[in-house]
Amino acid sequence: MPVYPRWTALVLFLGLCLLHWPRLSFGLDQKLGEISDAEPKSVHVDSQSSESLSPEKLHESPDTPTSSISPSTTKRPGWKDVGFKPKGPPPLGPPPKIVYRSGKLSPDEIKARGGIYEGTGKPSTNENHGFSIWAHHCELFTDPDTGEYGCDFAGLAPDRYPKRKTYTAYTATSRAFGTSLGFATTGGPGWVYKIQATPNMIDVDGTLLDYRFYENEYEFVALGGVHYGQILGSIPVPGGLTTQDFIEGSNCRACIVNVTTEMFMKKFPDRKFTANPDYDPKFDNFEASPGQPQLAGWLDKAKVLNNVEPWSKYQNSNKTLEDFAREFMDNMSDEAKAAVGWNGTFPLKFKTYPDHRG
Repeated sequence: MPVYPRWTALVLFLGLCLLHWPRLSFGLDQKLGEISDAEPKSVHVDSQSSESLSPEKLHESPDTPTSSISPSTTKRPGWKDVGFKPKGPPPLGPPPKIVYRSGKLSPDEIKARGGIYEGTGKPSTNENHGFSIWAHHCELFTDPDTGEYGCDFAGLAPDRYPKRKTYTAYTATSRAFGTSLGFATTGGPGWVYKIQATPNMIDVDGTLLDYRFYENEYEFVALGGVHYGQILGSIPVPGGLTTQDFIEGSNCRACIVNVTTEMFMKKFPDRKFTANPDYDPKFDNFEASPGQPQLAGWLDKAKVLNNVEPWSKYQNSNKTLEDFAREFMDNMSDEAKAAVGWNGTFPLKFKTYPDHRG
């Protein structure tokens, strides 16, 4: 009796598991091989600094997705058209005021950089697809030695292409604490950062809709990056955590996205969010932005998806993705532009902080 059907079923099963498990490299600031497995360093914040941020502000929960919205009533392209099965309509809620970010860099290291930003190749351009949200979503990379490039859906590029470059203009965050926890705990201990959202943060699900490749990430990408001054606080997390550490008997690996800050702190009462003493209250009243279909940038799928609403609305324009990105930033309020440091050009300028450590 042939065994091929069994192998086919096994391959399909493993493929589905990959699709429903968060990506290895989402939100990490360095390659895993460059990061020590030691516990994250504690960061001293004096009591006066901690009290400057109210407990309600530091521990409030993010907005929860509340509704499922279909992008169109017309027939959608399928597996044969785009290379993977379209997802159902994403759960879209109001833009969040709070987002989270995972990382292996400590608060002191992020402070020294002035913020959080992802692209390892500079600058982001139309030619390297740096302003494409789809390219960011699929983790498009380029190998400088061979010129090879492609999407890293399987998370294998760090091993196969150690010198790879990414040119994304976006920095990943999530409205869900659990999503960032899942990435922060991968490959050793890390950090989860709680961040005041700003209008340069764009809903990925609301941009890619049915054709997002990854589900359950609730990702908002910060065009130009995240300023250190908009980080509300940080919490160190141990490595190797799974859903079972929080939900007894659960065999759902991807369900770690459902872990809340309350669940985490109940499990680890000694781990607390530490307020950022350099948080700037000028960020207080902002929130993220909804999806921006004009910034999807479908790459090899453009021939199909650019003919489908809502993306088809933007195809009669001579504007490039960079033009659309600049226009999006220009349309923010004057207060928002001043807060994120938008002066009409990329990249954003990040504040430098004096080092007061003795």
